Amino acid sequence: MLCSSVVVVSKGANAATGSPSELKARYASGYHLVAALKADAGADAAGSSGSAQAQQLLAMAREHVPDATLDDSSPEQA
Repeated sequence: MLCSSVVVVSKGANAATGSPSELKARYASGYHLVAALKADAGADAAGSSGSAQAQQLLAMAREHVPDATLDDSSPEQA
């Protein structure tokens, strides 16, 4: 663990204080990974979730989080 206490500041005010585990238990619903991938030559113009890079990333994530899912792989997200 990197620290014993965390302070979250939002708009200049203290929004939350506690240990990382307390804050995660109180506010978190899991992990959210955002990744920007280069366009795959085999992907369609809409950036389908079937791109090879996206599937490789998902497979790697599932090694650590078996229930990991791919929500969207739209080019606009990058």
